[in-house]
Amino acid sequence: MLRAGRPRTRVVDDARRSPPVPPRTVGTPRAAASAPVARPAGRSPRSRSYGGLTTATRTREALMGSVKLRHLPARAAIGAYVLDSGLGKRGADAETAAGLHGMAAQAYPFLADVDPRTFVRVLSAAEIALGAALLLPVVPTGLAAAGLTAFSGGLVGLYLRTPGMTREDGVRPSQEGIGLAKDVFMLGSAVGLLVDVAGERARTAVTRLRPSLRRSS
Repeated sequence: MLRAGRPRTRVVDDARRSPPVPPRTVGTPRAAASAPVARPAGRSPRSRSYGGLTTATRTREALMGSVKLRHLPARAAIGAYVLDSGLGKRGADAETAAGLHGMAAQAYPFLADVDPRTFVRVLSAAEIALGAALLLPVVPTGLAAAGLTAFSGGLVGLYLRTPGMTREDGVRPSQEGIGLAKDVFMLGSAVGLLVDVAGERARTAVTRLRPSLRRSS
């Protein structure tokens, strides 16, 4: 004969032995949506990527990307020459200052009203700054070459405008103009550096745009 309380006790024992069911979490989708999104290590929240490069990388390449090993020989040779020329003019006496100012004023009349000593001091400072910029590799080649182009262009103009510096054709140097004619080499080197930097930037731009063009096609 079965007792009446036996089945109820078995049900209670089975309930105690079974593992508890975890309660259902209310609002789980909303909590998951509000969870912070993990960002790649080493990238700041404000950094943006353009063609696989962040803004900081693009800025660094704009400042330093144009300094190539092939630029250094020309920069070092011309920079040392210009720097030495500027240092030599720092202690120029009155006679030397008057001679340099007179030659410059003959080619560029707007310099006639400038004091000779002031002119030589400014010229010396400009040559020292340009020579240092060419010698320091941290200065971008495009910036240094632009300054060298302006400076050497002025010297070539001085050579072409000063009477007696050229022959009858007005281009070939005379015996007195050989010293100034060498500035043509500086101008050619400066333009060559600018062309090389522009070509390098154009190739870099095409390389960055190539994946986008492939995806669009």
